[in-house]
Amino acid sequence: RDTLSFLSKTHKTKMTKKHYVFYNSIEKPEIRKDTIIAGIDQSYSHTAITIGRKDKILAVKTIQTTPTKPIELRAIDIRDFILTALKEYQVQHVIIEGLAFSSNQASAKQLAGLLFIIISSLYDNHYQYSIIPPSELKKHATNKGNADKVEMIEAIPKETIQTLETLSNKKSTQKLFYDISDSYHL
Repeated sequence: RDTLSFLSKTHKTKMTKKHYVFYNSIEKPEIRKDTIIAGIDQSYSHTAITIGRKDKILAVKTIQTTPTKPIELRAIDIRDFILTALKEYQVQHVIIEGLAFSSNQASAKQLAGLLFIIISSLYDNHYQYSIIPPSELKKHATNKGNADKVEMIEAIPKETIQTLETLSNKKSTQKLFYDISDSYHL
């Protein structure tokens, strides 16, 4: 409630429960079976989005940006890519991976900036969203809070892996599939 009040006072519009961020497993939004959900695993190098309902995957979208482009322009490209996909599939709820602790402070700051740009855009476009910490995501998927990328893929049923491969046009053995796996689990 305090966060909601603070954000309402600091933003032009009144912040409502629709915009509220659910950070952990204690308080989660109610998501119906027919709700269209997008799971986003974001990074500057490769962002993956899995879109679907609880019972069906509708789309897998990915974007890669090049390190030779200024970081600000890469962030804008990623933001625009995400918003286009959400609008195209009429997504009703977005689940995005939160930040992990990093020993590389420069990288952590850049990823924090990307996360802020994305959630600000979600807020401005009236999307309900949740931010899930990486350890919580891994624990949910594998029952292990420190699971590695291979274990995250192994936690996906075989028929679902085939669907993800088909929709993304990427093989589960490719490194880029790690991000798709995380977006699926979100």
